[in-house]
Amino acid sequence: MKKKLIISFLFITACVMFLAAATNNQKALELIKKGNESYRVHKNPSQAFLYFKQAVDLASGRIKVDALLKTAYMSHWQGNKIPIYQNFIKEALKIDPEKKIEPTEYRSSFRQIFNDIKNRENIIKKPAAPKAILAPPRLSIKKAAEKNTKKQIPQKAITAKQSKYFMKISYAMGMAGSDQNQSWSEALYGENSDYSITSKMGNSQNFNLGCGYNISRAIGIGLGAIIQSNDLDATVNASVPSPWVFDSPRSASTTYATTLKSNIFYLDFIYKLIFSKLNLNFFAGPAYFNSSTEVINAIEIQDVFPNDTVTISLATEKVKKNSLGFSGGLALNFFFSSHLGVFVEGRYLSGSGTFTPTTQTVPGIKLTLGGMNVGAGLIFQF
Repeated sequence: MKKKLIISFLFITACVMFLAAATNNQKALELIKKGNESYRVHKNPSQAFLYFKQAVDLASGRIKVDALLKTAYMSHWQGNKIPIYQNFIKEALKIDPEKKIEPTEYRSSFRQIFNDIKNRENIIKKPAAPKAILAPPRLSIKKAAEKNTKKQIPQKAITAKQSKYFMKISYAMGMAGSDQNQSWSEALYGENSDYSITSKMGNSQNFNLGCGYNISRAIGIGLGAIIQSNDLDATVNASVPSPWVFDSPRSASTTYATTLKSNIFYLDFIYKLIFSKLNLNFFAGPAYFNSSTEVINAIEIQDVFPNDTVTISLATEKVKKNSLGFSGGLALNFFFSSHLGVFVEGRYLSGSGTFTPTTQTVPGIKLTLGGMNVGAGLIFQF
């Protein structure tokens, strides 16, 4: 009976020790994971050394071998001399007496030192040096953690604000343009017929698609295209002389409506002011206008006996015009995350063009292109 109790006690003790070792190994694996993150992600070998050293104190077996090598490598990486960290390597070799350890994941200089110690080390040797001579960490865990935190916070913020590329899409409305007036005369019945055209630009609608590159936090460059559509209304007035009575002109007028369409390509040079999630962008640069509209190419006079009144009719043709201009303005961006945001934008487009019909019987009409536009849209950063 007494023998059975002893065996049961030993069995329970062994189970408890096994569970404790497994728990400690699990904690050691978590510490090794944190150490890898500190070294590879945050480039903080001091913090990584502390995590690996704690893992050494908890781990056993192959996990302890891995922790010992990582601790030695962090000491080597920081430029410490070989005597400071060689005991970690020797202890790892004692745990693996067959010396099958191959530190292939480390830099060649450390592998050379490891192989030299491995070749000199005998399986039966005095225990590793006491902990008192081990390289003491230069910072306490608390201070190292504080230092690491200070490094991580700006790195994350910079990453969020320094996405290299961006793309945006928006819709905008343009303000109505000013009136454009022109007049000319043609000989008729020994006198002159006088004509005038008053053109009025209506509100515009714009679709904008752009992309760009952030050169730095404050400087960027953008390239985009705007599809713009304006209503264009015109009134034509004519003063036609009488074929029978000198200096007795007759008046006639008519109207026509059309659309001015423009494809505008712009290059923006951007300066940014960053306030947390808000960015205020100032931009300016050249713009290229590819525009088309219907213009009057002939005015026909209907003058029928007894010639008391006269009427006119219009013939039109589509004319295209290319020109260079300017684009500039400002935009306010608000980011929900590091990749997605919304913006409002005010953009002034300045261009002009004279749309001359091929018949040249009617003078070309000079129009102001672009104008002031205000819109909103989405912006993506990546």
